[in-house]
Amino acid sequence: MTTNILGTQVLLDTAKKHWKVNPEDKYSNEYKAGVKFLQVSTDEVYGALGETGMFVETMPLMPNSPYSASKASADMIVRSYSETFGMPVNITRCSNNYGAYQFPEKLIPLIINNCLNGRDIPVYGDGMQIRDWLHVSDHCEAIDTVLHNGTPGEVYNIGGNNEKANMKITTEFGWKPAYTFEQGMKETIEWYLDNTGWIENIVNGNYVGYYEKMYLKDF
Repeated sequence: MTTNILGTQVLLDTAKKHWKVNPEDKYSNEYKAGVKFLQVSTDEVYGALGETGMFVETMPLMPNSPYSASKASADMIVRSYSETFGMPVNITRCSNNYGAYQFPEKLIPLIINNCLNGRDIPVYGDGMQIRDWLHVSDHCEAIDTVLHNGTPGEVYNIGGNNEKANMKITTEFGWKPAYTFEQGMKETIEWYLDNTGWIENIVNGNYVGYYEKMYLKDF
């Protein structure tokens, strides 16, 4: 809560001072050209993914965890600075990221590492939850696109399947993910197989206790 909510407000207040043409004039709303505050959020703010298998930007925010609630709160604060002060902002909400160098508490590297070491694979709930997966390279490319081309005040969903017509980022910019899930997963698995030393270095030490607390308590 402190990091995601208050931390976002601190960043907004700092950015607000530097965006003004005359930062000493508290009554002026004139801002420098070519500047923007981009809030990188998550599609978890929408809540559970329904049968359609996708979120759209017009959905109400219905976060289901303290983490997603804090991100939704930060998003609303960012929007309020746009509406109140005229600050140029964008909010991006991405689906689950995967790729090289991801910390092995996350599902995909966790499964890969467990398979390599003959451990059980954790299943959350009944294992039937719908997830959209986005390669980290595609996410970075999409953020850069929104940063330079996004309409101030707009929200853009970024997903691995956002070729669908009702995704703003596709309809406005023609952006599509370069990676298919199959291609991205193949490259990701190969990377972890080629970098087992990196994984071993990460999972040693404090991570062992964290892993046991988070993933072995129910098995």
